[in-house]
Amino acid sequence: MCRTTEYMAPEILLSKGHNKDADWWSIGILLYEMLSGQFNSL
Repeated sequence: MCRTTEYMAPEILLSKGHNKDADWWSIGILLYEMLSGQFNSL
């Protein structure tokens, strides 16, 4: 499972305009999963 959509900001999934905040959202999700031990690499 690629899990790409789980890292996407809501405004991207809803096809609304987005800016750099969407990138910070994705980085925040990734860091949270890595720090909490939920990150599963293939």
